[in-house]
Amino acid sequence: MDVNQESKTTSNGNFAFGRTGMDYLLNNRNTITISGVVVHGHFENVDNLNFDSLSNGTIFTRGNQVTNSEFTFRNLGGALSYKHNFAKSGQELTADINYNRSNNSSNGDYVTNFFQPDYTPKGIGTFRRTIGDGINKFFTVQMDYTNPINEKSKIESGARVAIRDNTSINNNYLKDSTGNFIFNALLSNNYQFTDRVYAAYTTFSRKGKAINYLLGLRAESSDYTGTLLQTIKSTFSTKYPISLFPSVFITKEFKNKQDLQINYSRRINRPNFFQLIPYVDISDPQNFSVGNPALKPEFTNSFELSYQKTFPKNHSLLITGYFKYSTDLITRYTYRDKIAAAASDSAYFTTYKNANSSEAYGLEVTSRNPLTKWWDMTTNINFYNSKIDGSNIDPTLNNQRLSYFAKWNNSFKLPKNFTIQFSGDYQSKAVLPQSSGGGGGGGRGGGMFGGSPQPSAQGYINPNYGLDIAIRKDFMKNKVASLTLAMNDIFRTRKYSYHSESSFFVQDYERRRDPQIIRLNFNYRFGKLDISLFKRKNMKGGLEGLQEGQQMNQ
Repeated sequence: MDVNQESKTTSNGNFAFGRTGMDYLLNNRNTITISGVVVHGHFENVDNLNFDSLSNGTIFTRGNQVTNSEFTFRNLGGALSYKHNFAKSGQELTADINYNRSNNSSNGDYVTNFFQPDYTPKGIGTFRRTIGDGINKFFTVQMDYTNPINEKSKIESGARVAIRDNTSINNNYLKDSTGNFIFNALLSNNYQFTDRVYAAYTTFSRKGKAINYLLGLRAESSDYTGTLLQTIKSTFSTKYPISLFPSVFITKEFKNKQDLQINYSRRINRPNFFQLIPYVDISDPQNFSVGNPALKPEFTNSFELSYQKTFPKNHSLLITGYFKYSTDLITRYTYRDKIAAAASDSAYFTTYKNANSSEAYGLEVTSRNPLTKWWDMTTNINFYNSKIDGSNIDPTLNNQRLSYFAKWNNSFKLPKNFTIQFSGDYQSKAVLPQSSGGGGGGGRGGGMFGGSPQPSAQGYINPNYGLDIAIRKDFMKNKVASLTLAMNDIFRTRKYSYHSESSFFVQDYERRRDPQIIRLNFNYRFGKLDISLFKRKNMKGGLEGLQEGQQMNQ
């Protein structure tokens, strides 16, 4: 059986964000900072989904589902920070305590009807309702110390504790023939989890006449426990009493503005909230999605060899060869199953599983070229081969593909303080997207869950490309004000789609989200701000600090 479907979603809502802070200078060496944040959002969505079921290319059933849903969230957070500057230049101690609490609530009505090929009604439609709410608490304590031993050497160290407590309740109801809503326990859940991460790190760096190096080691202990509070309790637990994450950066400088760099690092990627939560999303009647609370973090070892050359007139070339090997890769996995144990109908379920491993190796080339006084161009091309070993999920689940990624950025300085930025990117067909496993330079490119493709062990991610443009005007004395007009995906080409297949099904999925958005931003700078008062270390992975705790996506 084949299923073709098309949906259109319209979202309306509001979002408010407020942040305030105050610095109290005890003296010229000690500063206390108190800050707070308030966030509120409310969104209403209307989705119209049409789908056709085919057998041997002939439609035998048509369907339509209209969804009306809304989502509200509130977040309150506070932070207390302390900074001490020692008498020695560059020696400092910082300490931070952060606490955030967020509440969210959601509800949705799903009206589904089936038709004959000529659109005459077929059977009785269904009316489902979901009601959910959740609480997320996130508490962190962090301390960092920096000590320049001399002009060429520096040592940094620190510790961090991150604790997250989350409760998520999602109840599902089915409307019966009498108009009453009957609770559906099979598609409902009450889930709680606690995630604790304790870590400490130290780094040592030294600048020599021709060789610079940085050595780092992070030790981390983590404990994740989740409980599914159904009729029969189910508990999921992942514990790592101690994990070590070494990092090495060595740079050799040569004459004529050339350098060679060798890097090694071990990192951890934790599953996010939506990948873990076992709630069954029924918004698509043919493609359910459900999290996997038994997911484990994935660990990645990265090796890089880079050569950089700076030419006259500030032209530069960076060439990087890399190899990345990940264990317990978090990968998207689709299967077909009954909607309920006693039901006769079935649907596709998309979830996440830990594949045995993945590896990616390739070559990345970045060129920066100031072509004229008014035109600056940067070009990036990344060729890589990626492979996923998912034989632990299915003996036949092994996937490999050669892919490439290209990005082109241009900046044009025009008369009367106008600037135009024009950029484009292209991601070829891939098993691992450039941002999550094939990316050179340690995975540069970034992305967020829900916005970027997930690794696919059952097929491939289709090509994705688009062009963006922005025009900025600086004005007033000293250019303290600017107005920017930006538009993404100029030609409406950027879309997320993938192909999945197994011995039981073939599935093609395509989605566009927020195409061709136009933004108008006004920026005004009030005097000179001493940014150093607000500086805090970037705690994201690797050598600069500790690995961030499990991320929470709203």
